[in-house]
Amino acid sequence: MDRTTYPAAVSIGTMPTFGSNARQVEAHLVEFDGDLYGKTIQVELVDWLREQRKFNGLEALKAQLGEDIEASRKLREADPARVIAHE
Repeated sequence: MDRTTYPAAVSIGTMPTFGSNARQVEAHLVEFDGDLYGKTIQVELVDWLREQRKFNGLEALKAQLGEDIEASRKLREADPARVIAHE
C-alpha cells in the first residue's frame, strides 16, 4: 500500500454554481498525477479555507479553485509534518 501524502483542497457540500443541491465530497490532491477512480483514499481534514458560494460562471469558479489549491499548498509548506491526505 502506498502511504504517500499530499496536500489537498477538499469541497464538501453542493454545487450551487451549477444549480445542484446534492451533497458531495470532492478532493483535489495537490501535485498528484494519476488515476484514483475505483481506489480508496483516506482524507484528513486539518483546516478550513472558506464558505461555499455560488460563482458567476465556470471561469470564476476555476479561478477560486486555483486560489484554494494554492492555499492548501501553503498550509502544507507551513507545517510539512501535518498529514493531509493518504493515497
